[in-house]
Amino acid sequence: MVMPDLQNIRGADSNSLQRMYDRANEVVIASLSQQDRARADKAIQRIVKELEKRKVSFKTGHEKTAV
Repeated sequence: MVMPDLQNIRGADSNSLQRMYDRANEVVIASLSQQDRARADKAIQRIVKELEKRKVSFKTGHEKTAV
């Protein structure tokens, strides 16, 4: 899997950031390489931080749901 280009996170629009998040999450799930998973996880953290700065609501899939 190919990691998204994270050089211009601050210049990317919110929709692009969400697509980058999805791509990085795919790498975390599918990669056999621990190094690739670690890079993708770091990318996810950077993307989430930028989306939070912009006050963009999104679901990461890790939220707890009330039963």
